[in-house]
Amino acid sequence: MTTRALRRTIKTLSANGKAVVFSTHIMQEVGALCDRVIIIAKGVIRAQGSPDELLTATGKGNLEDAFVACVGSEEGLAA
Repeated sequence: MTTRALRRTIKTLSANGKAVVFSTHIMQEVGALCDRVIIIAKGVIRAQGSPDELLTATGKGNLEDAFVACVGSEEGLAA
């Protein structure tokens, strides 16, 4: 229920013209809540745009695959 309340709050703030900075690795939440996305890996901006722009740029069908295409499949994994 807390997640739903947070989503509702973010959507309300956005609808009222407020900027909301939302940091997550959960791409389902990004797709549901974000108008603009910046993907950062190792301190470097790898991609930015709307969710649809990222899908088009990467040729992927979902944001999780687009994220992996931007950062590489090994990003964040221990060797």
